[in-house]
Amino acid sequence: MRLDATDLRYITDEEFRVLQAAEMGSRNHEVVPTPLLAEISKLRGGNVAKLCGQLARRNLIARVANTRYDGYRLTYGGLDYLALKTFHKRKPPSVSGVGSKIGVGKESDIYLVQDGEGEKRVLKLHRLGRISFRAIKSKRDYLGKRASASWMYMSRLSAQKEFAFMKVLYDHGFPVPTPIDQSRHCVVMSLVDSQPLRAVMSVPDPAKLYGELMEMIMRFARASLIHGDFNEFNILIKRKTYEAVVIDFPQMVSTHHENAEYFFNRDVNCIRRFFRKRFRFEGTTWPVWADVVAEWDDHEKSLKAADAEGGSTAETEEKEEEKEVGTAASEEGAGVSKTEPSAAPAVKFETPALDVEEKDSEADDADEPQFLRLDLAVEASGFGRDMQRQLEDYMIEVQDIPNEDLSDEEEDDDDDDSDDDEGEEGKAPATEEAPEEAAAKLEKLRLHRLLGNDGDPDDEPPAPVSLYSEEEEEESDSGDSDDSVGPAPSDYTQYVRAPRAPRQRVNVSKVSKLGKVDELRETVAGEMARAARSQGPRTKGTSKVGRAKGHKWKSNASYQIGKDTGW
Repeated sequence: MRLDATDLRYITDEEFRVLQAAEMGSRNHEVVPTPLLAEISKLRGGNVAKLCGQLARRNLIARVANTRYDGYRLTYGGLDYLALKTFHKRKPPSVSGVGSKIGVGKESDIYLVQDGEGEKRVLKLHRLGRISFRAIKSKRDYLGKRASASWMYMSRLSAQKEFAFMKVLYDHGFPVPTPIDQSRHCVVMSLVDSQPLRAVMSVPDPAKLYGELMEMIMRFARASLIHGDFNEFNILIKRKTYEAVVIDFPQMVSTHHENAEYFFNRDVNCIRRFFRKRFRFEGTTWPVWADVVAEWDDHEKSLKAADAEGGSTAETEEKEEEKEVGTAASEEGAGVSKTEPSAAPAVKFETPALDVEEKDSEADDADEPQFLRLDLAVEASGFGRDMQRQLEDYMIEVQDIPNEDLSDEEEDDDDDDSDDDEGEEGKAPATEEAPEEAAAKLEKLRLHRLLGNDGDPDDEPPAPVSLYSEEEEEESDSGDSDDSVGPAPSDYTQYVRAPRAPRQRVNVSKVSKLGKVDELRETVAGEMARAARSQGPRTKGTSKVGRAKGHKWKSNASYQIGKDTGW
């Protein structure tokens, strides 16, 4: 739908109240009744009907025919006007004028706008539900736990998600447009002097641009995010510096998503395919999912090592502080006076050499990769705060599960031994399991619980319970002999009827050898004679159709079929 903001200046406040009432009523009604519009907007019924007619002529709302009641539904045009009205009411206003359309996608429209000071900006209108992209309910997780929702509500969720991703990425220094404002299904961002990568026919250094894009994919992965649609349509190239800027973030997923490896490899292959077709450039190296996993493993190991070193340094600092306190107390007891350091404050001088070292260290820190968990900050697809909380609860529950490897008898024996040997020393602590074995054990236990089983998955299955006593089983065993005829009498004996043999139909027209022409002619002649006999004239005893007993035409001679009739 095309955005026409010409009538926006002529919309009255009462008409906006009716539009807001239609938006609020759309939460529970596909077609909002007219009395409900009057109730929500707090206007008179006759006046509401008049205002609805005026809004319908501007295609801001639409009257739905063939319904049980008189009602209206909100259109994308009315939702656009409500969002633009919200942007204009900001202080300062985010949008004060709407320009021409500069882009269109399968789920959004891009317009050029300006703020109150005349600065140019970009307005993105999310319009889900188009014919070209109707599988969004199954391909995106906008709905969450909801079974269904309207396209306008999903457009609002898409805009909220994109603005959240853009804001957190901009705050952490990623090359994205500056997020400015968001309302309903609209997002306002800064205008970048660039063109999409699909429109770029040549670049000074394709290898350099290829390396920057691949490094950007890895940088997203280090922040626990995967773009999901990293291709030439969602990458902007600045006109002067040829630097890349990434756009379109609603489909971003977490690296903890179940299909994270598939999305990561798809982003990499999209860039490789485009550079091979457009610039005739084939990269010799490219990132793979194993690189992401390896980097995160190394990062976790370094964090554990740093925590261990931090604990040891903290203990040494505490001991030094205790020594200083002890020496100060002894000096005070001996009457030794100490000069106050405030009388002669120390002055620190910074030499140029130190400045150079500090700058080098800062540059090294900037070059080192930063590992972040931005998927938790924005609740990315596949892994949000709720899922993080559920995972922590599950880990606590798994840690509280007792070890059931020992049987009850062994536990009783251990209790008895512990009672007898109260004075003895306790047993040595058990050796810790390797992290890989512990992870495999947790995964096995999780699958065991998901299948509805209790206990430990390593336990042996219980022995089958016999339906008979031991004496009955012995009698049945002693009763078996070679002299017995027929099956042994038991409750499990079943007499199954033998299956009926299928009928064997002989095809008389089948010729064993096609070379025997005479035999083939005799067979065909016999079949034609048989068909002629079956369709021969009727005998005198048979009656015609019209004379048959019980026939509805038996008394009407005009309906009889024969040689003398007109038929």
